[in-house]
Amino acid sequence: MPAVTLDLTIEQGALFQAVFTWTENGVPVNLTGYTARMDLRRTVDALEAAVRLTTEGGGGIFLGGITGAIGLIISADVTSTLTPRVPKNQAASEWGVYDLQLIDPGGDDVERLAQGRIFVSPAVTRA
Repeated sequence: MPAVTLDLTIEQGALFQAVFTWTENGVPVNLTGYTARMDLRRTVDALEAAVRLTTEGGGGIFLGGITGAIGLIISADVTSTLTPRVPKNQAASEWGVYDLQLIDPGGDDVERLAQGRIFVSPAVTRA
């Protein structure tokens, strides 16, 4: 199945949280035993990921087993490093791209579940 295209907006300097449910024909996919990874990069060709989320060791991706839920969390400390591109007078400007991959329990099959652009909403209040 092709990846779903879903753009994400991240508020700079704030905790980012999102929850998605993977379903097939309206039925949640059992994610028990799966792992996942997600890179946020400035461009598709960028050599380094600016942010990498994983299911290992509290790495920012949480899978909900039989519910099909996929939770993403990026700390405020990390989102504060995402500098919006110009023009800064907009509510959110395009920052980069991401994709989300799920790996089956055997580690043999990788499915790119979602992909899209990342927009960053610049912070106004400063510490």
